[in-house]
Amino acid sequence: MYHIYHTEGIILASVGTGEADRFLRILTPDFGLIGVVARGSRLTRSKMKYHLSEYRHVAIDIVRGKNAWTLTGVQPLGEKVGDMNDVLYTAGFARFIRRLVQGEEQNAELFHIVQTFLKELPTLQGKEEKERWYLAGCMAVLDTLGYASAHTALAVRKEGVFSRAHVAYVAQHTDVVRSAIDEALAESHL
Repeated sequence: MYHIYHTEGIILASVGTGEADRFLRILTPDFGLIGVVARGSRLTRSKMKYHLSEYRHVAIDIVRGKNAWTLTGVQPLGEKVGDMNDVLYTAGFARFIRRLVQGEEQNAELFHIVQTFLKELPTLQGKEEKERWYLAGCMAVLDTLGYASAHTALAVRKEGVFSRAHVAYVAQHTDVVRSAIDEALAESHL
């Protein structure tokens, strides 16, 4: 008998496999970034397929299999990312996280950062403000994972894990933030 785990997650990537399955990369607060197989989710009669779009916040029921997790149930907790500009920033942010996070490890703080990023992005006006939000999110992720330089991490941590106040820091130090992100990626060999 398998144990069914109930948790929430954010779908960071999705790819079709086989004839009707879908392989998902889901960030959860309880298990970290996990690979999940959604069997039969691409079939027209599947009830799950409408809730498995990328960048969606969902409640999931999963079972640990021999090689991967298997999805047994899903319920939406948030709306789909609608605006095309928001999708571009969200896709870049999701790719950034997938690049840095390897293996399964519980990280509720990282989940909170991604959840905040997705929730606040649609409320921002203009490309420049969204770009700053993206950079602030990247810095918060680097700090949480231990990649941020000491002075940048300290400046970002003053206001908590991740908030709109970080945008003001990025606005004043955009070049420093960009170079800190590039430096952290280079040092991590990713």
